[in-house]
Amino acid sequence: MKIGEATKYYSDYLYKLQQKRQQLIQQKKEHEEQLQPNQKPNFDKLELQIKEIDEDSEKIRDFMRQLTERKMLMEDAKNNKERMKAEEEKMKEELKCFEIFRRIANGDRVPPFDEKKLMEYNPDMYQAAKNLASMRRNAKPKEYDSLWEDEEKKESVEIEIEDRDVPVALPELSGVDVSTDVETKTE
Repeated sequence: MKIGEATKYYSDYLYKLQQKRQQLIQQKKEHEEQLQPNQKPNFDKLELQIKEIDEDSEKIRDFMRQLTERKMLMEDAKNNKERMKAEEEKMKEELKCFEIFRRIANGDRVPPFDEKKLMEYNPDMYQAAKNLASMRRNAKPKEYDSLWEDEEKKESVEIEIEDRDVPVALPELSGVDVSTDVETKTE
């Protein structure tokens, strides 16, 4: 069952349980009012049903808390994955800029686009590379291709929290009938 489906299903079921509980309490009150002064009340069956509903309601609330925690953990994992990917991309860009710096500082030739990237990344670093290149005056400069041309854009697989199957242990419920008809027998 998916988290979104489980949340909706158990929220609806919890609502029905609460409605059933209110009906049973109302029925108990009505029967108390109908008792003769010397008649002993026997609401054991109603009280047992109310108790089962209370237990099931608590199980469902615990389960819903677990679902909420799991969903938050999954969202955190997704956010961390996205943050790590962004940091990785930033690090790759920085490494490329350092490589361009090294190439320029050695007096080698790099494409104008790469020079522009280094200048945008750190103008002081670009100027230092140019100064080092002018001091070295490489007699046989190497010609380099752009570091950004060869990069392939990879599509990332995003975790769709609402559409992902999540293994969860469903709560064991007593099987209280949540239909609207309530037994009215009292003994």
